[in-house]
Amino acid sequence: MVEKVGDGRLVSRSLTDPEMQRLVASVRSEPKWEPMLVTIKRERVRVYSGARMVIRLGLGLGPVRAVRILTAAA
Repeated sequence: MVEKVGDGRLVSRSLTDPEMQRLVASVRSEPKWEPMLVTIKRERVRVYSGARMVIRLGLGLGPVRAVRILTAAA
């Protein structure tokens, strides 16, 4: 669902995936078990959650797609 609504710009991955654990741990020392948006640009990893994730999704995909993704993930 996330991939379809995100129009190819997003990939849904589990936090149990070892690669995702490594990426998140490289940015956060004690990551919480919560929905996150992980971005990688020019080898720089950023992790967004909560309100910052919502804002980032809205800016990147537009408000309609962001709401569709957030409601589908809930």
